[in-house]
Amino acid sequence: AIGNRVLRVAADKPHHTRVTVPGKVPAAYVAETRVRLQEASGEAPLVYLYGLTSEGFLALTVGSGRLRLFVWRGNDKPSSVVGEAAAPALTGTWVRVRVALERGVAAAKAWPDGTREPGWMIAGLAPELTVNAFAFGAWLSPRKPAAATLLFDDITLREAVPEDRVAELGDPARPLTLA
Repeated sequence: AIGNRVLRVAADKPHHTRVTVPGKVPAAYVAETRVRLQEASGEAPLVYLYGLTSEGFLALTVGSGRLRLFVWRGNDKPSSVVGEAAAPALTGTWVRVRVALERGVAAAKAWPDGTREPGWMIAGLAPELTVNAFAFGAWLSPRKPAAATLLFDDITLREAVPEDRVAELGDPARPLTLA
């Protein structure tokens, strides 16, 4: 964990404003944070959790009531969407967000803080990714002026364990059951 402190990310320019988590990313990892929108103007921001690769990133976005997990491999290469699901809206309340990658399977979930944790809400294949850094932050639309202040707390990055049940989501012999 980064530590027991709330980090404030103030974004006022289009595209990505991010903070990189120090340390080595495990080959199979789970990352989690609590996030709260403190204030915003203009178009609603997206919260990003990034598994950074040499070519791009595995990204989990949360915003406007949607959760989206995708792989971006660079400007001239096609991106692939792992999946999308409904998510809690970013308002003045805390939302927990978790993303995982293990043996080519990516999974994600988001839920209101203080409520029962759901099972994985999105899961799918994200093969051939080597994540070498992890980051979190905000994304603002380049089409409309916007600004946002987000609070991040309880940021953790750890090795995936069998109880996370990530890799088995990609096993064709097991039926895929999501929350």
